[in-house]
Amino acid sequence: RAAELSPVAAMRGRRLVRAADHAHELGRRDVVVRLLDEAESLALDPVDRARAAWRRQVLVDPAVGDPARVQALVDTVGRMRDAGDVDMALDSLLTVAATAFRMGVGGDQAELIAAAAESLPVDAHEPRLVNVLGLVTPVARGQVVLDRLAAAAVRVADPGALGQLGEVAGIVGDQATAEDLSARAARGLRASGRLGALTQSL
Repeated sequence: RAAELSPVAAMRGRRLVRAADHAHELGRRDVVVRLLDEAESLALDPVDRARAAWRRQVLVDPAVGDPARVQALVDTVGRMRDAGDVDMALDSLLTVAATAFRMGVGGDQAELIAAAAESLPVDAHEPRLVNVLGLVTPVARGQVVLDRLAAAAVRVADPGALGQLGEVAGIVGDQATAEDLSARAARGLRASGRLGALTQSL
């Protein structure tokens, strides 16, 4: 609705892209596609056009398999970082890392994703950074993730982000923390109707 009321096309497009992300969390793939179609028909600025392309590439078609695809995704994240959108770069890497984990991507590709995350100018205890490292390099950086989990969890207010930390805690072997964070996340996600993220925490 905010996008509909925006008189400037660039701002309308930016809000549509953000709305597509929220629709994904609600498990509404059909809405994601519709919002991206509408956003990409507008005169988006370069950063928002990259964000829209990213959403379509990863949220709608999340396959991450061959090394060239991983390199292309990491390159896109680098362009976001260079354009000053570090927050979006980190969000995007988290999406790539989660997909890579589900598909069993490892080795050089996993290291490429982890190195891209570590290249971003963010605090070492930033929850999304901890998540990325735990998802793609749970052995090589497992102790680093364990050392940072408690401080990262304190910084999280969003139940979806809390659930992601819970998942990573389990991946690196801290089952007690995984159960605690996931249960807390599930309560918040259920209350807000975020069914896509809720299934992951459950």
